[in-house]
Amino acid sequence: RARAARRPAPIPPRRRIGAWIVAIVGPPLLTAAFVPFRDDDGLPGVLPAYMLVVVITALLGGSVPAVVAAVVGFTIGNLALTQPYGTLRITELSSVVALTAFLAVAVIVAVVVGRLALRTAEVRRSRSRAQALASSAASLAASDDAITMLLDKLRSTLRLDAVALPDHTTALAAAGARDRR
Repeated sequence: RARAARRPAPIPPRRRIGAWIVAIVGPPLLTAAFVPFRDDDGLPGVLPAYMLVVVITALLGGSVPAVVAAVVGFTIGNLALTQPYGTLRITELSSVVALTAFLAVAVIVAVVVGRLALRTAEVRRSRSRAQALASSAASLAASDDAITMLLDKLRSTLRLDAVALPDHTTALAAAGARDRR
């Protein structure tokens, strides 16, 4: 009976935790840095910094923590950097447009960059598997008894009791099963 191989997590837990820390702590720290200058630059000057936090979060931990970073950035930016300060109300149309555009772009970027990070991890795993297969193929090709080695490897990998290769000229070309008793 073959046992299904457990697929490794696409993003290591340590990176995921780091992403959540950046998503939750990054926007408030940026806001604290920008509050003294909120009347000078205005909200549109600050939003690229929040976008940077979203991109870093997506690269570290994928889409979900990055979307959270976008929502936290949107909310805290609204509270601390738009008038009236300390409320979720926005009185200036330019701030409404800037925050809405930021949130839409940040969510799209979070999803795209998060998917890219996952695909990169999948490519690394696939490359590692391909290298292992190439190494196995090279050792099989160098062997005098390649068919028996291949069948034995299949039997052990798939956790089978026996593996046989039928041949049209004889009953069995090779039986790669070894008695596991």
